[in-house]
Amino acid sequence: MERRKFLAGLAVAAVLSSACGPGGVGTASPEPQRTAVSTPVPTPTPTLTPVTLKIGYLSAPGIDGQLQVAIAQGFFAKQGITVEPLRFDAGPVMAQSLIGGSLDIAIIGGALPVFACQGGLTPVLLNGIEKFGSEIHVRPGINTVKDLKGKKLATARGTTSHMLVLIALEAEGLTERDIEFVNTDIRSATTSFIAGQVDAVAAGPDSRVLIGQQRPEAKRLVSTGDYHPKGTTMGAWTVTPDYAQKNKGVLQRVALAWLDANKVLAADPTADALYKQAYTRLSRADFDTLLKLVIFPPNDTWKTYLDDGTAEKIQNLLVDGFKKVGAIPTCPDASQWLGTWKTTFRDAFAVWKP
Repeated sequence: MERRKFLAGLAVAAVLSSACGPGGVGTASPEPQRTAVSTPVPTPTPTLTPVTLKIGYLSAPGIDGQLQVAIAQGFFAKQGITVEPLRFDAGPVMAQSLIGGSLDIAIIGGALPVFACQGGLTPVLLNGIEKFGSEIHVRPGINTVKDLKGKKLATARGTTSHMLVLIALEAEGLTERDIEFVNTDIRSATTSFIAGQVDAVAAGPDSRVLIGQQRPEAKRLVSTGDYHPKGTTMGAWTVTPDYAQKNKGVLQRVALAWLDANKVLAADPTADALYKQAYTRLSRADFDTLLKLVIFPPNDTWKTYLDDGTAEKIQNLLVDGFKKVGAIPTCPDASQWLGTWKTTFRDAFAVWKP
């Protein structure tokens, strides 16, 4: 039943995370890619039973940051966990692998409400906040959102980038009918803009790097950060409901490793440990460009977001946005599907020693 529910929602869950990773603008690999990482040999304490976890992830600092740092600095090993990391280029393929049993955990991007409401995935940890995840880039001569009227804008319908377009137009008293909307995948949208076939493109941070390299005269018109908290996204570590029910102890150990890694990221604005572990394929300048789009709140702040409802508010705004772009027809309040995250994080935070 769980698998049928997921497959029924997979079509709408083909929402591109606004950060699919440099070089993988919204593409889906038929098979996951194993990353070239060196995982420390686990040295668990006598009270911990060693466990091996297959963790799928999308490559973007705000999504895989804690995973990569926890691997590099031995935080998983500290918890008696050996990680087999597998990189995916798109969330739906990874989510299907999770449901099918090929993964234990899947770290997804900003489309969390789609996967939680339509695919039945259970968030156990929230991730870095992508406050500036999607952006609208324009050719010279377009200086304001109002200048988009009558112009060709390309993006993928039903995505967080499409959501930004609607938010930006609405703020200026315009609607989608006021522009010439070109519905295509993010890769094609970016390519069309670079080739001069459209006047504007709405896309994620990976496209920013490509556009900056090939169309340096282009201008970033607006980003989701200009309309915060609308459009702000959070990635998440997700599992199946069955796994969450049967592996609470393991998930608490995962959360403790996450807390250690997040402490490192929150304390170092250069994210040097993350860059050296997983992003040396990029120039340092390009990595810094991506890093500027992400916020890594300290662990105490995450606890506050849990207690005061900030995390739920951000997710509910996303739910409204995804409904508006037609990605999900219905979705319950985030409080109904963030319960496992609250319990997992709260319990781990209570015993975590900085």
